Amino acid sequence: MIETVIAGMKLTMPDARQIINMGGPHIGDAFLGTELMAKDCIVGNFVYQEKTGFLFFVKYHRINYYQGFTINFYDIKNKLEYEFDREFSIVHLGNFISENKLEIYPAFHGEFKNTVQIFDLDEEDFSQIS
Repeated sequence: MIETVIAGMKLTMPDARQIINMGGPHIGDAFLGTELMAKDCIVGNFVYQEKTGFLFFVKYHRINYYQGFTINFYDIKNKLEYEFDREFSIVHLGNFISENKLEIYPAFHGEFKNTVQIFDLDEEDFSQIS
């Protein structure tokens, strides 16, 4: 079981499993406290934005032979999940560099700082999915 504390609440992922047979990444269903926050989230890649109360994460999608990832966020106060329209073949969340700009990496980790890209929340479309 994966456990961490975010915004004073326990985030757990009791069913983490590998999706690519090369040592990762791992996905699982994320629970914030006792509430199911989202299904099929990448383990260990959560970014909390205290000012808005939003928790950002990467979600895995698989339909038949297609697989991809989206950047999602969870509104902790209202318990609602949102998903950005843009899809990625691979992505890792970094840190916020301003209120609406998030670092992202074309990898399952943020170790190669020279590959950082900026995900501007103001320029992306999203919709509620929960």
